[in-house]
Amino acid sequence: MTAPPTPAGPLRVPLHRGWVVASMILFWPLAIAAVLAANRAAAALGAGDTPTAEREARAARGHARLGVLIGGVWTGLALTFDIALVVLGVQHGPAVLEWLGRPTPPAQSAETSTAAPAYRSAAAPSATPSPSTRCGCRWATASWCRAATGSSGMST
Repeated sequence: MTAPPTPAGPLRVPLHRGWVVASMILFWPLAIAAVLAANRAAAALGAGDTPTAEREARAARGHARLGVLIGGVWTGLALTFDIALVVLGVQHGPAVLEWLGRPTPPAQSAETSTAAPAYRSAAAPSATPSPSTRCGCRWATASWCRAATGSSGMST
């Protein structure tokens, strides 16, 4: 038996577009080189220069894979560092603040917590009108309210 004849057509050269896209996501500086090499490979393949197309396709694959490797390692290190900071901050936050020389906030228990019931500051007007206002509104001390009601803001 003899081998079947091979079709006489253009040779297919892989351009590794998947690796190039992954490299764009993870580490774009090498992705630029990979895109340029893939474009040169496509142009050489279109011109019928198969050896140049294969060489540029290998270069594109190499740049893209290196970009994915660097980006993956960089992303892994960044996530590890972020997780370590969160864990250390939760467990050792007050001790680190003391070590840095910053005062730590006092710990409040449920019985010593003094939260305002309506979350009003001392500067906020009271929710109930003061008995000294004639019109009963909370702005009775303002000049426009006194002028409108004709009162001096004092009860008689």
